[in-house]
Amino acid sequence: MELLIFLLLIPVIRGLIFFFDWRYLVKVCDKHKLYLQGVGESATEDAKNTSDKASEWITEHTTEIKRRVKKSGIQNPVHSYMDAKGYGYVGQENISTLDNLLYLNQQIQSSAVTVLKRARGHFRNEAVKSINPLFWLETLFFLPKAIVSASGIDASSKLADTGLKVTQIIYWLIILGAIITNPDLLKVLIENIKT
Repeated sequence: MELLIFLLLIPVIRGLIFFFDWRYLVKVCDKHKLYLQGVGESATEDAKNTSDKASEWITEHTTEIKRRVKKSGIQNPVHSYMDAKGYGYVGQENISTLDNLLYLNQQIQSSAVTVLKRARGHFRNEAVKSINPLFWLETLFFLPKAIVSASGIDASSKLADTGLKVTQIIYWLIILGAIITNPDLLKVLIENIKT
């Protein structure tokens, strides 16, 4: 019984982790929107005060915002621009979107809104997946791939990809062998799930 409770806690804990990441990015998007509403020339004095408070909050939380966006797997866009260096020379400079959430440039702000919404959507989708039984069946079926993905190991090289596929096949063969050699194992598993 304790094992079943432990197994049920895993989706709940995973869902809560992603839920709180989603709530944080909802707050970030709201603060960013409040900031943008108060920076225009036609903004009211109240909107400007709210914008100042929002910009202060964003400045204080920039590191955490960048960490959460990185956790979601969304890339932090880098924009290039030409900067005057003097004596008729210009140099190419780069500007990161998340480092410049308060920079009033239409391209940067558009990019910032998109990045924040994508990261927010990622966490919402992952929280919903946590309560989906098909997600957990897929995770169990592709367990070696899920372990490598969760560990953060880069499996993008050809050798790592091949090794992962071989490991996946060995995993399936072990499960198939266990079921063939001991068919009662499957019956016991089904009975435990029913009770």
